[in-house]
Formats: sequence, structure tokens, C-alpha cells
Amino acid sequence: MAELASPGNRDDTAMPAPGRLASSRIGAAFGAIGTLRALLVGSIVAPLLFATIGGYFSLRAAQDRAAAALGEAVAVAAENTTKILDTHALVAARIDDLLTGLSDGQVRMQERALHERIAQQVQDLPQVAAAWAIDSAGHALVSARVFPVDRELEHSGREDFRALQRPGTQTFIWALRARSLDGGGPQPYFTASRRRQAADGSFAGI
Repeated sequence: MAELASPGNRDDTAMPAPGRLASSRIGAAFGAIGTLRALLVGSIVAPLLFATIGGYFSLRAAQDRAAAALGEAVAVAAENTTKILDTHALVAARIDDLLTGLSDGQVRMQERALHERIAQQVQDLPQVAAAWAIDSAGHALVSARVFPVDRELEHSGREDFRALQRPGTQTFIWALRARSLDGGGPQPYFTASRRRQAADGSFAGI
């Protein structure tokens, strides 16, 4: 007896059509390639990302350490500079006290004794390279390092001299380059100069 197949009797587990099988395999292949690409990108990008983040925080930490070290160095330098300036100002004040009440002529007559006293005051102060007194015309009166001083040398053009001629200015800090007193090449120096005043308050030198 012949049997007729009806739609209800069709076997759904039958082999798929060749076209559908090929499409399925291509889709699986593309899925595998996509997964490999994702893994490849992840294996490169993730380490780079972590390295970048780590480098950033390492850089920030290094910058913070450098800033702290620089701040400490600046504080130490400022403290040392203040001490040196205080020492120079004290030396200038002592020389001023030593010369108070003496006319320029009397200072010149007592130059050797004054030279020795001023030299004694600075001999234990290596940060003080020189100490001078200059009259109101800009000529040297006495020095801690030189005896006798060169009275023909003109100092009235110095910046500190011009600044201290003006009333109201008592101390002037001035940076300059000068030849080393020890016979070497030019070296940077700074001066801490103090205004000398006569009894009537007029300018008497520095």
C-alpha cells in the first residue's frame, strides 16, 4: 500500500540544506575571528592602559617628591641667605659705630689702627670677603683687606653709593661681578651697604 506524506509527518530533524550549513559555518568562523581579535586587542590595550595609569601615578608621586625636596632646599637656602645678610648688616653696623664721631680726616690719620680693628672683626667670618668705608665723595677711607687704601679710586658711580645718597634709605643689597680678591677670575659677589650719616643727618658715605 502506498503511503502519502503529509506536512504533519515531515521529519524536522532532517539534515539542513547545504546553503544553510555553509552560512552557519561562515558565521561561526567570523565569530571565532572576532573573538581572537578581541583577545588580541585586549592583550595589547589592557597592558598599555595599566602601564599608562601606573606611569601617571608614578610621575605624580615623583613630582610630589621633587616638589617637597625643592621646597626644603629653598627653605634651607632662604635661611642661610638670611643669616649671611644678617652677618653682613651686623658688620656694617659695627664699622659704622667704630667710625661714629670721627671726621674723614681723623679716619685717614687713624687708618692703620682702624684697618686692624675692622680686619679683626671679619677674620672669623669667611662669608665676608671685604669690608670698606667710603666717604661722601666716593673715595675709600679704610678697608679690612687693604692697607693703605687707594684714595684715588672712584666709588661714587656704584649703585649702592647712589642709592644710599638718597635720604630714607639705610641699607642696600647689591649683586655684582668682581675680580676675586684671591687673584682668581671674576666671581659673583653681593654687598650689604649701610648709609653713614653726619650729626646733622646729611650723607657721610657708605
